[in-house]
Amino acid sequence: MELLLILCVLCAGLSYFITRDRAPDKAPLGTLLGLILGPVGVGLTFLLKPDSDGKTESLDTNDFESLSQEAQYEKVSSALNAQRSTKSVEELRRELERMKSNS
Repeated sequence: MELLLILCVLCAGLSYFITRDRAPDKAPLGTLLGLILGPVGVGLTFLLKPDSDGKTESLDTNDFESLSQEAQYEKVSSALNAQRSTKSVEELRRELERMKSNS
């Protein structure tokens, strides 16, 4: 009986780690599946997929290729700009001075 309890707790932890990486919004569900169903629940967590929340605009490759060159450029540049962190001129100057002083 104790061995079964330990196995279920280990499966719950493993299910949590799997769903945390694959579908973070469903981590509690994955953990519960691992705890209740054990190894079967771990297998089921591989089937969980993340919800699309509409924050990211996904395009199929064919859809992207059908866009005009200007539209493709806009999509790529907006995606790159969203990933960059913006710094003010003063922050850049301070960072440059700090780099110069460290050299």
